[in-house]
Amino acid sequence: MKKHFVLFGVICMLCLFPSITFATPISIENETTEPTITLEEALTYIEEIAEDDFLDLGLIRIKKGFSKLEEPTFSEQRNLSLEGEEGVEVVVFVYCKDKDGKDKVTFETPIQVIGASGMYHEIIPIDTIGENYIVIYAQKGEQKIARQFQLNRKNQETKVELENKRYTILKMIP
Repeated sequence: MKKHFVLFGVICMLCLFPSITFATPISIENETTEPTITLEEALTYIEEIAEDDFLDLGLIRIKKGFSKLEEPTFSEQRNLSLEGEEGVEVVVFVYCKDKDGKDKVTFETPIQVIGASGMYHEIIPIDTIGENYIVIYAQKGEQKIARQFQLNRKNQETKVELENKRYTILKMIP
């Protein structure tokens, strides 16, 4: 009888206190044996693609963050969610062109390895008003691919001006 009572208690404890585990990307930025990737190298792996296939890079699939290759935004950041197989290394670059036309990197993630969950999430800052380019680079073994997106960040004043014009037009409609 005592064994049944203990067994019942253990089962109740397991049901009442479930454990939750979250998998996060493993950062390998501190390992010196792993080579790093530069923006210039990542740009060499960008391929021409069909307009409807831009979210699937083969090694990873973009689940959230981009709906077009080029789009305007007022936001100062972009939430990026990727899905991929375990062991895929991901690096995200944000850059803009300076006055001389040279690439100026404004944000770069360390190399992240997708873990067992198969998910990758990053909040990407969009600091520069105007044209910003986001390059998502992925590699696994000898397989390497990159995709470039363009965000044209507008001034907040432009947003207010557009909202005021929309409101004025709506007031004119009877």
